[in-house]
Amino acid sequence: MAYRYQGQSWSEGEIAEMCCDSVVESTECHECGYSWRVEPDASNYKCQDCGEGRVHSPLVALGMM
Repeated sequence: MAYRYQGQSWSEGEIAEMCCDSVVESTECHECGYSWRVEPDASNYKCQDCGEGRVHSPLVALGMM
């Protein structure tokens, strides 16, 4: 099973790993596509690259946190 958010997808195994990690790869910025390592509960962080878009933890974006 794949979990999808705005054109990105993660496998069930990837999601399970994220639940145990202290940092995870963020969703991609909808403006520039940049992503970085964030806390699993990260929500609505301003993009560090373009400063315009927002990123989230995939766990937050998928409604798991």
